[in-house]
Amino acid sequence: MGNVNDDDFETIASLNIPRASHSVTALPDARVMVAGGINGGVGDKSGDAGLDVSPANPRPETRWEQFSTGALASIADVEIYNVVENRWSMTSPLIEPRSGHRALYLNDSQVMIIAGEGLQGTLGSVELYNAKDDRWTATAALLTPRFAHTATLLSNGHVMVCGGNNLQQGVGQVLDSVEIYDPVRAIWSLAPWIPLARMSHSATLLASGEVLVLGGYSSRLDAAIDDASLFDPVKRTWRTLEPLPERRMQHTATLLDDGRVLVAGGTDTPFISGGTNSYLYDPESNSWSAPIPMACGRRGHSATKLHSGRVLVVGDSADASAAFASEVFNPVFNHWIVSAELDTGRFLHAASLLTSGQVLVVAGARVTSHPAYLASAELYTEQ
Repeated sequence: MGNVNDDDFETIASLNIPRASHSVTALPDARVMVAGGINGGVGDKSGDAGLDVSPANPRPETRWEQFSTGALASIADVEIYNVVENRWSMTSPLIEPRSGHRALYLNDSQVMIIAGEGLQGTLGSVELYNAKDDRWTATAALLTPRFAHTATLLSNGHVMVCGGNNLQQGVGQVLDSVEIYDPVRAIWSLAPWIPLARMSHSATLLASGEVLVLGGYSSRLDAAIDDASLFDPVKRTWRTLEPLPERRMQHTATLLDDGRVLVAGGTDTPFISGGTNSYLYDPESNSWSAPIPMACGRRGHSATKLHSGRVLVVGDSADASAAFASEVFNPVFNHWIVSAELDTGRFLHAASLLTSGQVLVVAGARVTSHPAYLASAELYTEQ
């Protein structure tokens, strides 16, 4: 491992409201939207945030509530970052406070916010933002509420939601259901169920138009799984692939320019530190690489593919020094390089690639024994 000494993080204007477990969405006019999240409050439950949840530091919540990102502290506030002016502005709030949701920019110039956790439990509601009139409207709700799910924009413009957890009044259900949204008809329909129920997994759209779903937490095993499954949206069929070399949940999976998928970080058991091994999956040969070690274990991190084709990984939920550290994966040499340090260590943040090639790293939480939410933002510049 070497150092990318010329790469840099620069602290920029702070958000108006601290938050974690929020979403970030790049808009076509070079602005960036941050929506929802948690920022503390009575009843805050940050178990999945990695805030010292361990057998040595038990909490009174049930197992399912420990997976929650903090429903009672969810917020509806939305801010938009103007890159040119280096300024955050409050805009129309969400219809419903939420955290742990998913956000997608649709092909019709709308931002879609999907499910997550609200003030009364897990949400099935879905909202659409139209930047032209700065207005949120409700669209059809999911058939099953969920958080810790994935949302994937398919090649035909439809949206696929997979897995997650439906937690209501302390009782959770890890899901195997899959739903697909038709933006023209504005309806959700059931797709074939994924072979194994899961939450905290990853879903990656491949160059073929198929969706690669990896790992996740299984309630039946009370642990992560190594399952790799491929969904064909045209045939509407699932196919089981060569399993992950290690069981993984709360990892990231990034599609590289050459069609391979980089899996980084995550853990094999809830509420422990993230692993240091990363792996490459080759869809052409249905095979996995040998482990490629990172400098730090990672969980609660972000992974962003840069304009160069390299992948920037930022943050960690368990180790204060790793929360400051960043690493860059070079797909030409298949190795990690230690990169610049953040000005503020964080996890459960959000990161977005800007049109300039810089990466905007937004808010999150500090690695502390109690929630310490951040409003700070930083820009990463690759040299």
